[in-house]
Amino acid sequence: TDLATGDAVSLCVEDGEHVMVSGGRRTGRTTALTALTGAWPTARPDGVVVTADGQGVGGRRCSAIEAIVASAADMAHSRPTLLAIDDADAVDDETGALRSLLDARLPLLTIAIALHPGALRGRYGHWTQEVRRHRTGLALLGGDDDGDTWGVVLPRRLPLAPAPGRALVVRRGIVDELIGPRIVLVDDVRSHAPDDRDRREPRGPRQ
Repeated sequence: TDLATGDAVSLCVEDGEHVMVSGGRRTGRTTALTALTGAWPTARPDGVVVTADGQGVGGRRCSAIEAIVASAADMAHSRPTLLAIDDADAVDDETGALRSLLDARLPLLTIAIALHPGALRGRYGHWTQEVRRHRTGLALLGGDDDGDTWGVVLPRRLPLAPAPGRALVVRRGIVDELIGPRIVLVDDVRSHAPDDRDRREPRGPRQ
């Protein structure tokens, strides 16, 4: 949905696909992730949401993230499960719990992360790389995201000025449209694993 106007804009998330929200400070990163989690019950009426705050579970609190991951994995064996992690760049995953969860490729699990793109520069091998590889989600305007986080070229000239909650929708590496901040998730029962066929050239936002 267009967060500024309320007009519906869909973000199609297939089963087993992961989603990223990127943006700098005061761009509406947490609000956008909250909108995603709020839309999940509508898109997946039989689903469940598990949330984590990277600032709260990062650093030395390995047991906290392990418990959250275990809970999400257990639920994802029988129900569509969204694991939403805010400030994901602050979670180091020292025990490898998140990476193991991603490697399991559970078909009913979607992981949605919100992160500051600048925080990952130079941090090669961070667990969020697997989520970012799906190249689907929202690139919020007004931060310092130059597209490296997504592996795409983000357009520099836009029809609207940056504002909190205003974002570019990225769908499997394609920059699709410019929206405001309310979000509707569209149910799509096909499973999706990113591969070379998804590496299409990005295009600019629809005018």
